[in-house]
Order: sequence, then C-alpha cells, then structure tokens
Amino acid sequence: MHPVRIIFHYPGPFHSVADTGEKRRPPRLLAAFRALGIEVFELTGERRERARRLPEILRALPECDFVYSENSTLPLGLTSHRHLPCWPNPDSALFRAAGRAGVPAGVFYRDAYWRLPEFRRRIGWLKAALAIPFYRAELRLYRRCVTRLFVPSLAFADLFLGFPRDRVAALPPGGDVVNRPPPLGGDSLSLIYVGNVTPPLYDLEPLLETVAGLDADGVRLTVVTPAAAWERNAAWPRPPNLDVQHASGDALGPLYARADAAILAGPTVPYMRVNMPTKFFEAVGHGLPVIAYAGTECGRLVEGEGLGWSIAADGLASLLRRLRAQPDEVAAVAATVAAKRAAHTWEARARQVVRELAGRRRAAR
Repeated sequence: MHPVRIIFHYPGPFHSVADTGEKRRPPRLLAAFRALGIEVFELTGERRERARRLPEILRALPECDFVYSENSTLPLGLTSHRHLPCWPNPDSALFRAAGRAGVPAGVFYRDAYWRLPEFRRRIGWLKAALAIPFYRAELRLYRRCVTRLFVPSLAFADLFLGFPRDRVAALPPGGDVVNRPPPLGGDSLSLIYVGNVTPPLYDLEPLLETVAGLDADGVRLTVVTPAAAWERNAAWPRPPNLDVQHASGDALGPLYARADAAILAGPTVPYMRVNMPTKFFEAVGHGLPVIAYAGTECGRLVEGEGLGWSIAADGLASLLRRLRAQPDEVAAVAATVAAKRAAHTWEARARQVVRELAGRRRAAR
C-alpha cells in the first residue's frame, strides 16, 4: 500500500508573522502532515498562483487519499488579493473535482463571526450585505462536496452552521510541546493572558478589575496583545500588578516560562462559549494550567481532562486567592497538563484528520 497522499488547500498565502490563529494554524497543520510522512500536494498562495497550480493538483487528485482544506475568515469567493469575486474559482473547482472523483474532502470551518450582529456593525451594513451571500454560497458548496466539516467545537457547529451533525467533527487548534524551566517559586501567583482585547467579544475589564483588587494578595497578571488594540481601551484599569506586553511568535516563550497559569477571556457573548482559541492550546503545550469558565467549551475540556480550573464568572477572585495560598495545587495541575498535552499537539490533530478521511478512500478502493 502506498503512503498516504493528500491535497492540502488554503485559499491564501502563508504569513511570516503568525500573530493570529488563522495565520498560525494552516502552516502548522501542513507541517504536521509532512512530519507524519504524508506526501502532500499543496494548493495555497494568492488566487492567481492557486489557479496556475490547479491543473497539476487535479492530475494528482485521483491518486490522493483525501483533500484537506483550511478555510479563511473571508468567504471562499472573495479570497483574491483585492477581495473581489472571480470566475472560474480554483477553490470551488477543487472541491467539485474531488466530489466527482470520489475523493473524500474535509474542511476546517474556523469562524462564524459573519453570523453575529457585531459583524454588520463593524464593517458596515453595505459591506456585510455584499459579503454574506458569499458566506452562504461557501456553506452550500461544502454541503454538496465535503465529506467532513471540521469545526472548533461541536457546539460551534450547532449554534451557527446548521450542518448535518453526522458530517461534522471537532478539530480544535493544537500546540507545540515546550519544556519550561522549573518555576522559580516566590511569593506571588503569576497569570498570563494572550490574545485579543477588543470588546465586546474580548472584554478584559472585569478581569482587570478583579486582578486590581488582588494586588495585596500577591496576584500578578501579564496581558499580551497588540499595542494598537490595547491603547483603544484606555479607560480600563491599569493596576500596579499588571504587566502589558506586545510580543508574538517566539518572543512569547519567556513570558509563558515565568507564568504559573494561563487565563482566558470571559464568555461575553454566545460566540465566546463555543470558541476554542489557539492560545488555549499554546498554553497547554507550554505545560501551563488554564483558568476557563463554566458553560464554555474550553471550560468543558479543562474540567474533563484536568487541564486547569473551570469556574463561574464570579468565582475568579476566590480561586486566585486559593491558588496563591496553595502553590502545591498549581504544581499538581501543571503536572497533569504536562502528562496530557501530547494529545493536543498539531501532529495529534493531523492524525485525527487522517483517521477520519483516509480510511474512507482506501476502503472504497
């Protein structure tokens, strides 16, 4: 039997600075497939580059075990350089060809922000009215041509997509295993938050107010976010036990190394309850316990696997005081995270895709 062969598709170029989940996930999964010894035919890059490579990809398609695609936050029909529709579209052509050839196709559907009222307010009603039909057309294409729709969580698909449940599978982000130096100890509890700080989805004001009240208790918080985003929230508290950094990529390593635990943003809207942020799994890869919130998908995973603490929104202050007073509890949960994090790497996610898609093609041969 020949080694697994796949077509990897992403409707855009990769970025040298991976400062968002979308910029980080596709190249990391591509690298994970290759690390597993899979032969990969790659269809990525700007639209013209994808169109130029499509004939070669289609010639290889009949011998491939499956197509795997990472979709964009832009609708598939608007992923050209100028975000204008184009015909013929090389991306939809790939999925239709896979369907005709009987080759299983899986797509990771990363974001349903376009379903939220905030999307219309943020980009304007006219742009939203023009974009939303393209998002709907993309979902119709997937319903016709895709074998498995991968999503951040099953609750995400139930809330936003209405896709047949028997064709949906959860495929959250992954992380890299990074061995941190032993904690230095000391008389404080150090937390880290990495990610967006743009309300209303990412409203850190309640967290900052809680941390401000725990300065005397030895609780410290590092917030890592782009400078421009932080400055837009000048009215938020700036307590002395807060450290704001604007690092990304490899520069995050030392910041994770000095933290005792990571903390997630609170569930401000239903979207946040079903989201699975990349930074959650990045923290787990660094061996950090995670503080998440009950009623969220992250909280469910944390509670189910013992990866940290899942709390009610009003229970944060009491938890932090307890952890500050009981460092052995933090160390014990960190040991659990270190033991289980291999199940949440990018390679583990790639193996799941192979299990779910490759077997279908080989069984049919």
